[in-house]
Amino acid sequence: MKKIVITMKDDLPHSIKIDNEKTVPIDCFFLTTQATRSDCGHMLAQGNSDDIGRMLFGFFTYCVKENVPEMALTMEAVARDIIDAVARPEKETLSNVSSKTAH
Repeated sequence: MKKIVITMKDDLPHSIKIDNEKTVPIDCFFLTTQATRSDCGHMLAQGNSDDIGRMLFGFFTYCVKENVPEMALTMEAVARDIIDAVARPEKETLSNVSSKTAH
């Protein structure tokens, strides 16, 4: 079992420590969990959107390079679902909610 500690300073990501490894400074993190035998989970993202986007894309490319096809295919399918959701005007997505409130 591993223990992960993420430290925040002034409401910003500061560092991460995993087990007995050295504490490492961080600029952002994206955490998502799924509780066992439950629909409950957690989602927490800290940092700017560009850094988090690069981090998610980096995870995808890692999966491709390290031959983890099931995870890479899942991320690709989710990306398609996001694009499809944005393209449907009847769905409430961030882009069409923003355009409604901007006028």
